[in-house]
Amino acid sequence: MNRSVLLHDRDQTERNRIMQLMLAEKSKGAATRKPFKKMNPHYHCDTVGEH
Repeated sequence: MNRSVLLHDRDQTERNRIMQLMLAEKSKGAATRKPFKKMNPHYHCDTVGEH
């Protein structure tokens, strides 16, 4: 098999494992949090040094 296909399958398996763990914790009543999007700053040519 192609290496990228193997890596994709491995990553998908791990993603599914983590999702199952999170769903199991949620069904037990564990605290959840809403998803959020990390906003990347928008830079212009004159934003040097401004963070």
